[in-house]
Formats: sequence, C-alpha cells, structure tokens
Amino acid sequence: RGRRVVFLVRDPRDVTISAYYQKTKRNINFAGTLKQYVYEPVGSIATNLAFYNIWAKNKHIPADFLLITYEDLHGDALAQLRQLVAFVGIKGIDDDILAAAVEACSFENMRRLESTNAFASGRLAPRDANDESTYKTRSGRIGGYRDALDEPEIDYMDKLINERLHD
Repeated sequence: RGRRVVFLVRDPRDVTISAYYQKTKRNINFAGTLKQYVYEPVGSIATNLAFYNIWAKNKHIPADFLLITYEDLHGDALAQLRQLVAFVGIKGIDDDILAAAVEACSFENMRRLESTNAFASGRLAPRDANDESTYKTRSGRIGGYRDALDEPEIDYMDKLINERLHD
C-alpha cells in the first residue's frame, strides 16, 4: 500500500516450463515428468494464474502499478527499461547508459555470467555446468512451451488461461 510496484509477468505456459526445471533440476523437489507437472494443483500453471489474478485484483492498492511483460522486454528491452526508469522517477539517464544496461542484462551475457559463476553464488550458478537444463538462464525463448509439451497439455493450459486468467 502506498508504494510503487513493478510487476513483471511472463506467459504462464512458459513460466510452467521454467518452474518445472527449477523444481526438478535445481531445487530437486518434484520427481514427476513435465507432462505430470502441468497438472499439479500447487506450483504449476494453476498457481501461477492465481498469483497473477491476485495482483490484477489488487493493482489499485499500490500508489502506482506498472505491468511489464517478459515478451515486451524480449521485443524491445531498451524501451521497456526507459519506461521503468521513468516510472521509478529516475531522470536524466542517457540512452547510451540504458543501452549498456540492456546489453549487460542480455540473455547471452547472463548465461556467460552464470556459466562462470561470476557472482560466486550457488543460487546463481548451474547445478551442473554440462547440463543446460540446470541453468537459470536455460533458454530465454518465448513460446518454448510449444516445443516442450504435447497438444493435450497445451490445450489444458490454454483452457485454464481462458477460464481463470483475469484480463
């Protein structure tokens, strides 16, 4: 209440895939298959939709609320960063500095930093540097769920989104 909130969202189908890899390759707290995970009532897409809806229902509570999507960041990170900087009230930042920040936070650079454990943190390092699925910077793709799942699971997620997700 009374704060500015920046809420970053991603297509919940892609979030489901990322959450599965987090739970099976990093935290090791789910033992089933990806197809099984999609239907999990806690932690999978149903939970993510509920979380998004809580924020949608309550976005009037903060003093100001900015919704940014992963997909928009992917499409034009500089414009999104410029919007974010203005939203938090930072003035006078040169576009060259913003462009350098975008480059520093690019998927490729974040992957390089993670692969070398540049932050000297187990939380920000792959569990197994030789297994891409253990990286936090696993793929960075939009719509990757289409390659990871079959039609019944995609249809199930689409149905949940259509029935449950607030506009």
